[in-house]
Formats: sequence, C-alpha cells, structure tokens
Amino acid sequence: FEVPVNDDGSWTTNLPADTYQILPQGEEVVTFQADTVTTVEVPAGETISDQAIPTHAPDGNIAIEVKAPGGDEPLPFAAVICSYIPAGQKGDFAGGKVLEVSGETDANGVVSLPVLRSDGNEDLTYECGVTSADSSYIAPAIKEVQPGDDANFTMFDANATVTVAVAAPQGETLDQVQCQAW
Repeated sequence: FEVPVNDDGSWTTNLPADTYQILPQGEEVVTFQADTVTTVEVPAGETISDQAIPTHAPDGNIAIEVKAPGGDEPLPFAAVICSYIPAGQKGDFAGGKVLEVSGETDANGVVSLPVLRSDGNEDLTYECGVTSADSSYIAPAIKEVQPGDDANFTMFDANATVTVAVAAPQGETLDQVQCQAW
C-alpha cells in the first residue's frame, strides 16, 4: 500500500494487524535501502506511533536524455534508473547500502533525477540505465554518471532474434522466469 505523508512527514492509516516493511520514497527524499527499510509489527487493536525512518535530502542532480534509434528523435516515457552500490558490497540482497532513484522521460526525452552527491566522505558515482515500453527498442549499455553530470542514451532497433532455453532443475516446468541480457 502507499500512503502520502503530511507536511510534517507523518502519516496515519488503518490497516490489518500484520508486519510491514516501510520505505519512504519521493522526490524530496533519498533513501539507502538498508538504512531506511523499517520493519513495523502492528498487533491487532494496537496503535504504533513511535516509528522514525531516517532519510536524506537530495543535494545533487543527474540529467538523462534518451533518444530513439538513430539518435534524431527524443524518446518520451522511457524509464531511467540510477543506482549506487558501495564497492565490495552486494546490494540490498546482502544488507548493503543500495541507493536507487528512478524516473520517466518527458516529451523531450529528458528526466532530471535528484540524488545524493556523497555518502560521508565518499563522492558517489551512479550506474544509470534506460528501458522503453516499445519492445522493438533495445537499451544501450549502462553508464557511470556522477551528480551534476548529464548522460545521453540512444536506443537500438531490435533487428535480430534470439531463442534461449532455460534448463529447469530436475525437469521442473518453468513458468515464472525472465531472462536478462546485456
């Protein structure tokens, strides 16, 4: 579920008793997933009101421009994701400090993403990539981008076909598998 916050950053909602993972998201906050995913247990008939979730205010920006194949036309509605994972860490799967921001290009094929410039004394470099809802386009390689920099991506035409067979362990049927290629 999603709940918009009040001006003071708080929110209140009625929900079933259960355990929830809470992660603040929005243009006004940047969150390290390992630091800010908060587990909250809400027992039946109880009110929980002592939860404070740490966030950071973005202090930088990355501008991304995405073009259709050929590079002449802007590509609106392309998804852009920029991630930072500290060297030697495995990301949120291992409790690492993943920082991820995302957005969608406007009619001019441009998106501006609010980011953190540094984590303490370390300047951050983000890995940025793009995707398109148009399945005839293939995304270009991921690029490393620093806050304050711009990056330009040009999609490729899908002009060939590949067929891949994923081997199931012990002959099981696979119906929930996706393949990624780069």
